[in-house]
Amino acid sequence: EEYYDLNDTNLSKIHFSNILAFDNSKANHLGSALPQGVVRIYNYDTLSNKRFIGSTNITNIKENELVELSVGESKEVIGEEKVISSDNNGLKKHISYTIKLKNSSDKMKVVKLKRALKDNVGEVTVKDSCKKQCKKENIDPLTNLYTIELKPEQIYELEIKYLINSKVE
Repeated sequence: EEYYDLNDTNLSKIHFSNILAFDNSKANHLGSALPQGVVRIYNYDTLSNKRFIGSTNITNIKENELVELSVGESKEVIGEEKVISSDNNGLKKHISYTIKLKNSSDKMKVVKLKRALKDNVGEVTVKDSCKKQCKKENIDPLTNLYTIELKPEQIYELEIKYLINSKVE
């Protein structure tokens, strides 16, 4: 998950949340409905001491449902998005972005980045540089979800271009 830190330039910072995801199933030693409330999350440190890493509120979660818990902001993956060009010629609009992601940890990280256009003003064509370690899922005609595997200490750049043909009514 990401949120933006916008400034006066064409550059915006992207902040990611750490998400802990698991199935509420018997295989995971769960499998009963989880009631609405606060979930506290602990982890073991290198000396096998239990360490509190965060808490989050949940709604009612049914048996065998996917549970996703936000456990704070990631300090290891940072990103920035920059508008390279924006051209509006009457009924046609071209917008190009570059998104630069950096994994500053010594472990592989998986980042999910959702990109959507706010409203449908016509026919939209999306071109991007998503290949190999990047997978794209079309959620709807205006929304794409990019899943990117970042190797340790890797910088990854993704370019996205939108061509919008407005319809005259």
